[in-house]
Amino acid sequence: MKRVWNTVFLHPGRAPVSKHARCSPMDKPVRTLRFDTISIYEYSEALRQDGPPRFLILSFPDTGLVSSIAGRHLVVSEGFSIVGEIDAPSLSHISVVHNGRAVSPIQIYYSEASRILMVLSEVPLPLGIMHPLIDSILTYLHGLGMENVVTVSGLAVPNRFELEKPNVFLLSTGEWRGLKELGFEELKEGFITGPYAALMKEARRRGVNALVIFVESFYDIPDPESAAVGLQALSKVTGLEVDVSRLISEAELLKLKMRDLMRQTREAMSSLEKDLEKKMPLMYT
Repeated sequence: MKRVWNTVFLHPGRAPVSKHARCSPMDKPVRTLRFDTISIYEYSEALRQDGPPRFLILSFPDTGLVSSIAGRHLVVSEGFSIVGEIDAPSLSHISVVHNGRAVSPIQIYYSEASRILMVLSEVPLPLGIMHPLIDSILTYLHGLGMENVVTVSGLAVPNRFELEKPNVFLLSTGEWRGLKELGFEELKEGFITGPYAALMKEARRRGVNALVIFVESFYDIPDPESAAVGLQALSKVTGLEVDVSRLISEAELLKLKMRDLMRQTREAMSSLEKDLEKKMPLMYT
């Protein structure tokens, strides 16, 4: 895919925004970046005033909505504020309305306290957008001077009902210090599909530090309990203190609220050959 590095539009006529203020998509962007078919809009200068963010977290609908639930919890409970959005022609017919404003379903959030950036999608990603989106995000990360990408995702297991606490598996590329000391098992063999499969391949090729925290989960039932386990592992990796007590207490309510997104995600996963994740590769020994 053609990469466009220099298509950057500044918007000098916009009034300055305090980096300590919660940023709102109702404002005009301070910066627009074009990456082939992907557009990234920034609404705050905080990202470039505080130095490079320490980590980028990705949160896309996937197995058991583990990633989505974890990302939502960070926004609701951990002080992440919206600082941008990502759009593409394949998403031009979809807007999410928040606080009376229509925004892209893919938003960028930032925590000034922890200097952590997050890209969160409120809709399942169309198959055709996954590679260009990941490619553009990694190019954007490079432009910000960032090095580390991390995400939490579900790993479907048939005996999820029997597990009191789901197990965590790590899949990484690049240079990560101290992962072995965390006590989690490494994912050695298997298949992964979807946006995080694209992430890990492209990150490896670019020499980017990328880490997927897989948590055993239901396949097509929203799994807040697994998301809580994933957030606790994320906390150990990033140093971000995350209180998951509210997530646990609201688990049953979240399962009800997220039924429609789970249904949409299930339909999207059917085109991603998600059943492959239950199998072992031919070359497994």
